[in-house]
Amino acid sequence: MNTDIPLTNLHTHTFRCKHASGTVDEYCAEAVKQGIRILGFSDHSPFPDGRNGSSRMEFCELPDYVRDVREAKRKFPQLTILLGSEIDFFEDLGVAYYEDLFFGEYRFDYLIGGVHWISNEQDYRNADGTLTLEGVRRYMKCAIRLMETGLIRYLAHPDLTAFRTPFWTPEIAALYREVMEASASLGVPVEINAYGMRKPRTLLPDGSTRMMYPWDPVWKLAAECGVKAVAGSDAHRPQDVRGNIGDCFRFAEKHGLAIHNYDVAREILASPGMLKKIDFLKNGATLSERQVKYPELTVYETQNHQQ
Repeated sequence: MNTDIPLTNLHTHTFRCKHASGTVDEYCAEAVKQGIRILGFSDHSPFPDGRNGSSRMEFCELPDYVRDVREAKRKFPQLTILLGSEIDFFEDLGVAYYEDLFFGEYRFDYLIGGVHWISNEQDYRNADGTLTLEGVRRYMKCAIRLMETGLIRYLAHPDLTAFRTPFWTPEIAALYREVMEASASLGVPVEINAYGMRKPRTLLPDGSTRMMYPWDPVWKLAAECGVKAVAGSDAHRPQDVRGNIGDCFRFAEKHGLAIHNYDVAREILASPGMLKKIDFLKNGATLSERQVKYPELTVYETQNHQQ
């Protein structure tokens, strides 16, 4: 790992996600201690109708999240702090919903994409938690769609399904190849996710174990396709704000990949927002107009969305 490049982590979750712990300030303090120079917050995006609410903040908490991150920029001048979110993409909302909310109303610096849900109600896994080839296919289709939207700076944990996929088969390889070829052609980096390194190892049918993810054959394929890689701690506790990022660099090097965290951060700093820069508010749109555009969502009071 090149120590001349400012250490960067853009994948961080706070207590608001309900499955993580720690406040924005606690993460920042730990980042200073651990030598992080550029820190991005990426709590899971909330939705006004409460969909998939067990692992994301409530929609009414969004202004507080934004406030906490912006106040941290003042409190921790030794850090470059970025305001972001990890999004699932839902076709019933469309790209404009994310543009208007995150880059128009709240002026987020960036979004990352992470597939966890296929639709409002459907996970990529079966009801009993098992995963079929069709489930992997649904996951990869959503991953490609996320990259196609132009909303995200990179795709998080593309190999999340690996923990329920014990064998590398031609069918699985073909699905991953589609994702990696899309990443290369669209210019959207993919993430070597360190959280999988900290999770319990996956037990294979022959009794051996491997990391839950990242999964070696996925990244061999990624190198063949010429993708850009980033390393994300995917921290769910303040002490993990730098967790295993060094291991991600070594993993990438093993597969002939370079890590582009700092490059992505510089691009965000040079042009915050989505890849195709929009300015919703300058075009005269108001919160009430956004609510009219999305009548399927519960309308919240305007004052809950003030910056």
